[in-house]
Amino acid sequence: EKFQLNMNIYNIVESSGILLIHVKEDNLESINVLDKEFNLLGKKTIEGQKILTYCMNKQKNVLAISTLDFKGESLRTEVQAYGIDGQFLWTVYLDNEVVMYLNFNEKGNLTMLSDTGIYQVNDGNVLWKKYFQLIKDIYLDKENIYILHENILEAINFDGRTNGKIAFNEGYKKAVFHGDYTILYGSNYIIGLKGEKEVFNYNSDTPILKVLCGQNKLVLVCEGKIDIISL
Repeated sequence: EKFQLNMNIYNIVESSGILLIHVKEDNLESINVLDKEFNLLGKKTIEGQKILTYCMNKQKNVLAISTLDFKGESLRTEVQAYGIDGQFLWTVYLDNEVVMYLNFNEKGNLTMLSDTGIYQVNDGNVLWKKYFQLIKDIYLDKENIYILHENILEAINFDGRTNGKIAFNEGYKKAVFHGDYTILYGSNYIIGLKGEKEVFNYNSDTPILKVLCGQNKLVLVCEGKIDIISL
């Protein structure tokens, strides 16, 4: 079945080689699941809740969706998992937290990042959770979860144990991982690390909006200009 859409597309995300198309119409929001040939594999519609984020597992058979419910006196985030055919699998509720990041690891466990902490979930069961102040960014590789919080970059393995921490004098807002480099940047400054050793730093005279990684270069998209750093 080829995919045809007569609704407003809010967002398109690639997750585990699958296209997830977020569509909004009136009080309904839906995630359409497509392969790269744009064949429709499945669809999940949510009514009366705001969809925040979503992802597909590595096996391409489980869709996780984070939704926010404004009903009642407090906020409630619901993280729901569905099969590719839309069959409900499990759910996790979090009161007074907003889950804005989801990612499955190689073992099939779901990493959830809220505004106050990180959760590791397996089949709807919370394996562990850790709380942080001022969470800014997150990145997953095959071995660790990297959390940038306050002025600290912390590496946590998938069992919840901290493998390392690096503290900085500056308050960086984003972390980018590129080959052997860990790159952190704030409003006007950027730093590059190999392991825990600083290998470059740069101050821009205009705010840094985005960092793009090339093979041996970094492209800094700044207000009114583009800067290039050789690695």
